[in-house]
Amino acid sequence: MSIPADAQEDKWIGKTLLGDYAIQELLGKGAMARVYKAHQGSTGKYLALKTLISKEPELIARFAKEVEMHGKLKHRNIVETFGCINDASTGQAFFVMEFLNGKTLQEIVKEKGPAASSEAIYAVTSQLCDALSYAHNMGIIHRDLKPANIVVVDTEKIELKVVDFGIAKARNETVALTMPGTVVGSPIYMSPEQCRGMELDPRADVYSLGCLLYELVTGNVPYFSKNVMQVMNSHCRPEVHPKPIIAFSPKVQRPMHLNQILKTALETEREKRFQSVAELKAAVETWHNAIKLGHDDNAEMVMPKN
Repeated sequence: MSIPADAQEDKWIGKTLLGDYAIQELLGKGAMARVYKAHQGSTGKYLALKTLISKEPELIARFAKEVEMHGKLKHRNIVETFGCINDASTGQAFFVMEFLNGKTLQEIVKEKGPAASSEAIYAVTSQLCDALSYAHNMGIIHRDLKPANIVVVDTEKIELKVVDFGIAKARNETVALTMPGTVVGSPIYMSPEQCRGMELDPRADVYSLGCLLYELVTGNVPYFSKNVMQVMNSHCRPEVHPKPIIAFSPKVQRPMHLNQILKTALETEREKRFQSVAELKAAVETWHNAIKLGHDDNAEMVMPKN
């Protein structure tokens, strides 16, 4: 989300909802929603309030689904939520979440450059895999995993949280909010099956996480073009592969080993991919441990399977 120039004219800034939630500033605005920072008088806490801009019935239904699904997720690496409130005069709904005082992974990579240390790469991978594994076990697929949806709340300890389950989907969802064949998500990080509008499973998040980690390590996305269809086509062609990470990241240790891990995460055919985020985490952990033990890239590369 970006902060619009007309933030000072926002009608909600300065208002207090239900006599308790004092809206102080606009944190960001996307295509469908705005997020505000608010102070809750009864607790003294700062919170984030997300509300829809659109009045389209489909988006309202999706927003309600986000509130419902996200409310089920209680994990240290997923932003905490506190249900929904409505403005007394207008009925406008606001999704209440913890306020995260930090920067997105996208902002950090842009400011500081790609991560080179195995400790940082493993810390990010481990926490994201733990959060997604938890969501997957709850039957929820994120579908929009990208650096902009990861907030680093402690840069020294490298602690982060996954946000924005706005287009997440329950695997056993019986009422479809998206028509079959419809593509939703961020094309640069989409799995091939998501680009094709196919039914998704947790392996779609594995692919998106592979894209995210590739960007974390290299500072570049796997495939880029101003033409969205060309990006999606690159995701879907098995003969097309991202440039090896060594081309961008000469300081990364055991680059061939890590490159093979990312290549497996980014397999076009999901059957050839890591079958879970737990498998991806185990592979990165093996790479990280090999570095700590002083093994070079000529050592045997073990790709663990659960």
